[in-house]
Amino acid sequence: MKFILALFASLAILGLGQSHQFPDFGKGPLHEDLQDILDLIPAENIVKVAADYLENDPEVKAVVKYLLKTPLLRNLVIDFEAIPEVINLLEYLQDKEIESYYLINHINRALNITELVPKPTPTPTPTTTPTPTPTPPPTPTPTTTTKPTPQPTREPTPEPTPEPKPIFHTYNAIKMRTGGLAGFFKDIRVLLNYDDFITVYVEKLRNSPDFVDLINVLKSGNLQQIVNKLHESTSFQVILNGLENKNVNVKIIGDILYLVFGVTIPNRPKSLEEELVDFVNLLPTEKLADVIIKYVNEDKEVHNAVLFMFTTEFHDLLRAVEALKEHQALVVYIQKSGFNIIQQIQAFHKIIGMEDYVPPKIESFLKSQISAQEVGGGMKALLADIYSLLPLDKIDALYKEKLQTSKVFANFIARVTSPELRKIAQKLYVHKTFTEYITKCNEKGLDLVGLAIIANRIIGLKF
Repeated sequence: MKFILALFASLAILGLGQSHQFPDFGKGPLHEDLQDILDLIPAENIVKVAADYLENDPEVKAVVKYLLKTPLLRNLVIDFEAIPEVINLLEYLQDKEIESYYLINHINRALNITELVPKPTPTPTPTTTPTPTPTPPPTPTPTTTTKPTPQPTREPTPEPTPEPKPIFHTYNAIKMRTGGLAGFFKDIRVLLNYDDFITVYVEKLRNSPDFVDLINVLKSGNLQQIVNKLHESTSFQVILNGLENKNVNVKIIGDILYLVFGVTIPNRPKSLEEELVDFVNLLPTEKLADVIIKYVNEDKEVHNAVLFMFTTEFHDLLRAVEALKEHQALVVYIQKSGFNIIQQIQAFHKIIGMEDYVPPKIESFLKSQISAQEVGGGMKALLADIYSLLPLDKIDALYKEKLQTSKVFANFIARVTSPELRKIAQKLYVHKTFTEYITKCNEKGLDLVGLAIIANRIIGLKF
């Protein structure tokens, strides 16, 4: 954390002694245009905000700690630099005397990424010119110099001290810290004078051919392609989702890109959870609920199997299985595949009364007495009736569609059907503790294997 604070402190004084607020990163008219825009950024106050949040805000500190410990930022930069249009833009800026490769390689060195190398500039062919004949210098003519009459010295009139330039927004850490990651961005946003940015932008469009050319290059589709391809980056989506989950207003960036460059932000890809919900939406939920409730209430075997999950005996068996390293390996693999199985296990624990949590209205759902039996066959019959209600054609069609159109779903299916997962699962299935768990559940009428088959079939998997 001290390193981060030192970094911000160095940024605050980086531009001292420069004609602009930030150090030069090139030369020429376009460089001056960009520097004029950068001069509008209240860097000193932004540094104060950042330093204050890094020192005092738990949420921001946790986010920074996470970014420093994971390869997320590094992967994002690698994905960004792999976009061909990014390289085209860097080359364009380099030709305009902007040291674009120098700037981006600063980031690469900090993140331990291989530095980018600009395309070599062709060397012009030298031309031979004749050697001129030296001409003797003319003989100087002596001149008479007259000594000027000294004038009386006048004391310089002191210039009036200029009035300090008003600062529209300053930052007082004690009074102004909104708090949280969303508050961090909000507190920075209020420091900016948007009128000044609009004024300078319009002035550049009217008077600077180089600036107009840059804007035309960005509007030509180059920037749109960069945005489109960046949205396909997993690291970018992780960061974007994280910002949205913390209520950071990311929409404003899309609005600015659209207004200034005509760039449209692609729709956010669905998460794996949202993709799986599409399968659930195909199910005849009311019919399924009626069948399940009927079996639970009127089939003694199913009734007892459900009740078994709320017993200490089942809890002990489940804990023993979950303690196995083979089970932990399976959980880690599925979690890394994008499905939040840990959250599902925690929810299941609470539903069945583990971890000192008793779900409400269990007795009223199950009924304290079994009514006259109208259905039979136990769990096997229940699963068969559920299976008969599944819209298999629609499920299979949606499964094929998502394999073609959803990267996150296709990656998940590839991982859960891979030989690696089968190897991990097989080690668990043959373990004595797990086989005892399955055997005892079967004795109580609880067909966990059958339930797993149904769950997999709902999302299109056929094991």
